[in-house]
Amino acid sequence: AAKVRGDPPRRVKVSRTVFDHVIRQGKAVLSADATADARFGSSRSVDEAQIRTLMCVPLKDHRRQPVGILQLDTRDHQSRFTPEDLDVLTAVAGQIGVAVDNARLLDAAAQEQRRLALLAEAGAALASALDLEAISAAVAGLVVPRLADLCLVDLLEEDGSVRRIAAVHVDPGKQGLVDQLRLRHPLESDGSSPVLQVLRPVRP
Repeated sequence: AAKVRGDPPRRVKVSRTVFDHVIRQGKAVLSADATADARFGSSRSVDEAQIRTLMCVPLKDHRRQPVGILQLDTRDHQSRFTPEDLDVLTAVAGQIGVAVDNARLLDAAAQEQRRLALLAEAGAALASALDLEAISAAVAGLVVPRLADLCLVDLLEEDGSVRRIAAVHVDPGKQGLVDQLRLRHPLESDGSSPVLQVLRPVRP
């Protein structure tokens, strides 16, 4: 997120030098003149952003590890931030860090729930399948659209060739094209296909 006071430029430029420094040190920064600051003075991004006085605080997760930054800067030499300003920003950053961390933890929990639900459904669907076509249809139906836009199921034959037994696209309007490609362009046997690069050494 970024917000600019007054007439904003067409594109807000962020200094990677400042970001990297705060993340690496894990400490708040107050700089009266960033262009003359030994930590940032040689940064082209600071010059391009026209930063003069700045204060920046790391956002930390529940392990106290920096996961982002909260930065305020101004181009006005006369409106310099004070240590008291930095104290306020540090308090705000603490609340933001908690909120970001909670959101990430909730997202991770939701992803784990979706993973477990998918595994449970896969087990039930595959247990009821009796042939290859049914198995491939069950797999494709579970994966698309939950995890991907396209699912391909390829089978390694005893003679070393590969046969595509299923190809399902999330967009029904593109399914015909997927089927045509499946029939018109069989897998090459020279090993250049990504599918063969997975199957021959048997690795993901």
